[in-house]
Amino acid sequence: MNILILSCGTRNKLVQYFKECNEFEKVVVTDCSKQAPAIYEADKYYVVSRMTEPGYMDCLKEICEKEDINVLLPLQEDELLLIAQNEKIFSDIGVLPLISDFDKVSLCRDKYLLNSGLIEQGINAVSTVLAADYLATAKEKVDVFVKPRFGAGSINTMGVRTKRLLEALMEEAGTELVVQPRMSGNEYGVDVYVDTISGEVV
Repeated sequence: MNILILSCGTRNKLVQYFKECNEFEKVVVTDCSKQAPAIYEADKYYVVSRMTEPGYMDCLKEICEKEDINVLLPLQEDELLLIAQNEKIFSDIGVLPLISDFDKVSLCRDKYLLNSGLIEQGINAVSTVLAADYLATAKEKVDVFVKPRFGAGSINTMGVRTKRLLEALMEEAGTELVVQPRMSGNEYGVDVYVDTISGEVV
């Protein structure tokens, strides 16, 4: 069995893990930069175009066919949505993308809709509102946390204490923002593995 890992970047340990786990005969990776250190950990690598460029999916399909790939593992947040959207391209050639379906990936990429979805399922979640809605009733002094609605990796997230700063952030962001109350306390991360075939939590 062979695996193709997409946009491997600096995830050296992950590539090493797949090479050492003895489940895969060949570990192939891609990245858009020859300076990505993780590509040199793999059995074979391909430097490909950016995922936003035309022909990207055709390129991945060609690699899958050439390298007899069985499993496809996307890593980059924006690429998750792209692969979920084009899952049939790979399933038609016998490649299993390790990814949730498009609707679930879309929901998880949208912090505002995810918050609503969690509440609908009866799960306690931090209040999350669109920055524009919050701004309409905000006082001059606030104490909130602001982040891009579709952001990832904590990029461009920050605490905000004045309405004026929030207005400036919204003007400069170039993307929709959400607002949450500032939270204090311990942060806990949970990694959960769900079997792709059975759908069961392992």
